[in-house]
Amino acid sequence: MDQRTCRIIKLLIENGSIKTIGAIARQLDVSAKTISRNLTKVDEILAAYDLTLERRTGSGLQLIGSSIKKFSSHKLKTPYFDGSLTSSN
Repeated sequence: MDQRTCRIIKLLIENGSIKTIGAIARQLDVSAKTISRNLTKVDEILAAYDLTLERRTGSGLQLIGSSIKKFSSHKLKTPYFDGSLTSSN
């Protein structure tokens, strides 16, 4: 899992509500198109944990699923999630 994908997931979990692609892009200092391209990877990772990235037209993105707490408590402790690794993507 690459750093940007991890950071997108982390932002969605931390926010807990709907977040726009533009807002995520600004926080990660990349274009909205870059975030959109990464969403395929995000979907694949989330699917393994029975989580869904819901896309709401005109509103934004939101994580849906009963295992968000489980995912965040285990996966957010990896170096990419906690910010201890820095690599360019």
